[in-house]
Amino acid sequence: RTNHEPRTPAYVYDLDAITDAARALIAGFGTTPHLVAYAVKANTAGTIVKALGRAGCGAEVVSGSELMVALGCGIPADAILFSGVAKTNIEIDQAIGAGERGILALQLESVEEIGRVVARARAQGRKARVSLRVNPDILADTHAHVATGHDEAKFGIALEDVETAFEAIDRAPNDIELVGMGCHIGSQLTKVDEYVASAEVVLGLVARRQQVQRLQFVDVGGGFGVDYGTGCPAKPSDFARAI
Repeated sequence: RTNHEPRTPAYVYDLDAITDAARALIAGFGTTPHLVAYAVKANTAGTIVKALGRAGCGAEVVSGSELMVALGCGIPADAILFSGVAKTNIEIDQAIGAGERGILALQLESVEEIGRVVARARAQGRKARVSLRVNPDILADTHAHVATGHDEAKFGIALEDVETAFEAIDRAPNDIELVGMGCHIGSQLTKVDEYVASAEVVLGLVARRQQVQRLQFVDVGGGFGVDYGTGCPAKPSDFARAI
């Protein structure tokens, strides 16, 4: 080709390495019941999502389009979580309407979002399954731009507002069901300390809620570090074992 011809990039992925990594993470949980949900925003390529599904993963999505990709790649609706701070009514409808009874859970990031989900569930004549993403007020040891668990981050329900969220859910028992609680404190985590500390905060809230109902799952988040050449002492399976 000449220097004047346009060039297009080519991306090559090692599916064996990707699925091996997923299986190693899954193995880290041992006999503890669990679901590893692949964050589809990392790469929406159908071949990758399908390969991870075959390896035993569910999916975490942050848009209606990602939800369509996950479902189209064979991920069961009840193995999909929908996170994010800017869900539209159309996306909420997609999540509630998927499969026989909607996806595993809409992960709610604010108290205000509860009312919107109740309204959409009522309009569809279905009960929405939800989980609360809380902000554990823990600053992860990572780059400031990818730390999401501290008290100034826009993500998650503040600890002082969790009881208000419980009350809002309990007011609409026919339209919404709280099935889980979780957090996500950031990305590129290279040690387990803050990760475990954030899980302890969430588990304390779960223990409080257990006096009213039994939850189905606790979401402890992802963000496991990748070795970009400077070393990454903690592997994903280390986080699983620690949790």
